Amino acid sequence: VIEEAGALGGAIQAAWCAARSSGESVSIADLAARCVVLDQSVRAEPDAEAVESYNQVYARYLKLGEAMATFF
Repeated sequence: VIEEAGALGGAIQAAWCAARSSGESVSIADLAARCVVLDQSVRAEPDAEAVESYNQVYARYLKLGEAMATFF
């Protein structure tokens, strides 16, 4: 069990960069398939009754992202 998924993702991306810089043709998906096994027993599913709330929050997130884009 990996509790630091962000670190694992960074390591996979670093491996991809190293492979690409040495001329190897490999995809991040291929590397992830070697390193990641999903545990379906802890899989989360969206609450169907909350879809409208999810959509509202996501729309706000997109608006904020657009507003912040001018800073980057």
